[in-house]
Amino acid sequence: MEIIRKQDTQIQPWKNGLGTTREITSKYCDGSLLWRLSLATVETDGPFSKFPGYTRILTVVAGNGMRLVSTDTGSDTNTRTDLNAAPFCPTRFSGTTAINGFCQNGPVQNFNLIFDAKRIIAELQMISDISQLCELNAPNTLTAVFVLSGNLPIIDGPRLKTGDTCLYTDEPLPFAPISQTNCICVRLIAR
Repeated sequence: MEIIRKQDTQIQPWKNGLGTTREITSKYCDGSLLWRLSLATVETDGPFSKFPGYTRILTVVAGNGMRLVSTDTGSDTNTRTDLNAAPFCPTRFSGTTAINGFCQNGPVQNFNLIFDAKRIIAELQMISDISQLCELNAPNTLTAVFVLSGNLPIIDGPRLKTGDTCLYTDEPLPFAPISQTNCICVRLIAR
């Protein structure tokens, strides 16, 4: 089990240089990214960084949501993608696609999962009752639990606070039952 405290995460510039993100954790293999978890504040409308070959799941965790718009031009067609990223609703899209983000009535904060779908199966779920995690505990799975609000006691261990993350693999559920803790649960399975 690994615990990542909010204060130990580092702020990094976006790939396109137009903002910053707080990287929570990531994993590389043979010099290429397998997956990354991060938390970004978006204060103005503009283009997202492209991550060719990767899949993204964005979840607005503060603010009123975003509209994600892309126009792909092919030889014979114009295809417009318009996604509504409502608060606390995971939104999946391709990192290859050029996306423009539009904040809905003010800044937002986004929890981001970027992963290589050829090598990783990834799922992201909002959890408000920690007992829901029991259903998600599966063999050969790396589980990341990010605390959105409240605190989460670890059995025979420390308490996770808002902004902290716990990573665990193939272990019994490490959390004590508690209500009113809102979390994001990410499951990552190698293909």
